[in-house]
Amino acid sequence: MKFSPWSKTENKTRVVLLVILIISAVLRFYRLGENPPSLDWDEASMGYNAYSLLVTGKDEYGNAWPISIRSFNDYKPPLYTYTLVPSVAVFGLTEFAVRFPSALAGTLTVLIFYFLVKELFGKKSLNIKHQTLHMSEIAALLLAISPWHLQFSRVAFEANLALFFFVLAVFLLAKALLDIDRDEKERSKRNVLILLASSISFVATMYAYHSARIIVPVFVLIAAVVYRHRIGKMKRAVIPAAAVGFLLLIPIALSLLRGFAQARFTTVSVFTNPGIYTRESEKLTRQSEYRLEDEQQQSFLSVLHHPWLVYTLTILEGYFDHYNLDFLFLKGDGIGRHSASGMGLLYLFELPFALAGVYALVKNKEPALRMIIPWLIVAPLASAMTTQTPHAVRSLLMLPVLTIITAYGILNIYNALKRHWYLLAIIGLLVVINVIYYLDLYYIQTPIERSHDWQYGYKQLVQKLSLIEATSREIIVTTEYDQPYIFFLFYNKIDPSWYQTVSENGSEGFAKFVFRKIDYDEDVLLPETAIAGSPNEIPDQASMFDTIQYLNGDEAFRITRTQ
Repeated sequence: MKFSPWSKTENKTRVVLLVILIISAVLRFYRLGENPPSLDWDEASMGYNAYSLLVTGKDEYGNAWPISIRSFNDYKPPLYTYTLVPSVAVFGLTEFAVRFPSALAGTLTVLIFYFLVKELFGKKSLNIKHQTLHMSEIAALLLAISPWHLQFSRVAFEANLALFFFVLAVFLLAKALLDIDRDEKERSKRNVLILLASSISFVATMYAYHSARIIVPVFVLIAAVVYRHRIGKMKRAVIPAAAVGFLLLIPIALSLLRGFAQARFTTVSVFTNPGIYTRESEKLTRQSEYRLEDEQQQSFLSVLHHPWLVYTLTILEGYFDHYNLDFLFLKGDGIGRHSASGMGLLYLFELPFALAGVYALVKNKEPALRMIIPWLIVAPLASAMTTQTPHAVRSLLMLPVLTIITAYGILNIYNALKRHWYLLAIIGLLVVINVIYYLDLYYIQTPIERSHDWQYGYKQLVQKLSLIEATSREIIVTTEYDQPYIFFLFYNKIDPSWYQTVSENGSEGFAKFVFRKIDYDEDVLLPETAIAGSPNEIPDQASMFDTIQYLNGDEAFRITRTQ
């Protein structure tokens, strides 16, 4: 008789988990380089900078292994670009290579998330015809097929990498705080390593995405207060973990002092964006006018319209925007690259389960609430401080905790209705229809409807212009769609060591290429010049060398040549 180290139950659990991971991987890697239908400029920038680092050890501007990637002067966090270096080395400078780390991180997030939910909820499960399905498996499956997670796992979004490290950090933290199955001496030895790994993962989250630099410290602080008694007994493990975390954060602190890490925050913050307290924002302008009127009347009530009070109210409004139905279940955040056409960030079927989950968690006074509530509180915090709310990328850390709540709701609704098989069958059918509807939208309809949101056409433009580069004295490319230079670097695989010598003005032009707005009446007089512009810039009566269309048939670029 053969000896099996696993029980039948454990084997079934591993099979279920393996199936979930396969589903997760297939959804994330299927046609990864083709859908979304084009790299956007941030993806192209991170890809080319990784290529530059691989070849020269410097970014496109000649900075050796920088702590912030200058890119379009928005100084991106470095971690995603560094993960791209081995990807580009293996797969080349391709769309697939640029998105591979994100798809891998998304798949691994599902795996870590399974263990996190198992740590928080133990063996809570439901039974389907004598088959046990644990809550951790339900939650992992929900995340594997989640529209919100899938959207950002298939694109080079830094937030997706940050999500992986955050889920890993919280899992390790929960592992240390909730481990009661070992004696104190054994826990003490193990927790030193676990908390050290958790600390490193939290820091990695902050190196991956700007918003995490606000969310992580606040979450850790709240968790420390909530679990203060447990942490007080773990000083030997907590102190070295905290010390290592602070040491690893020194480069971020230095970049803040130099102003590099503040560049992005300055452009999106409610405190620094000029549209927040000017006529560009009707509501805030009205508050400014009220304050001026109160001051003219020498009324002490002018304090009610003080800018800082207005900022506070704006942040609160932005914070609660992330919990509205339109954002989560119906329309998303309105940015075409952030959701499938005609979908919210979550399935509509998840709404009643999420509501039931909130009710059941509070009613049952689940111990996991001590971890869930701080997470839910801090996740939209950074996004609320920006000018565009709600925002699916900046609030991505909300997703796991919303998925946990939904999974708990499924568990409780099933247990309440398990005697009414016909109701469960109807619910199951609606779930399947909703999922199939989304997959059709994402893989078939959205690439066609929203190719313009993905800067579609630049790859084709680079290819067509390469055919006439040798016979053109100059090639003018429109900047109407923003940052065209990075696509020419990426798709032409321009030698980074050469480009670094001209990079300070490279966004305006290099070699034969000039990047600026098209003035057709003037540009058409230039000799032996190729002009690539938008339909708004090149008139219908111009002699067309070629045109490039979006996938829906609309014109993206017009190309003309002068004699």
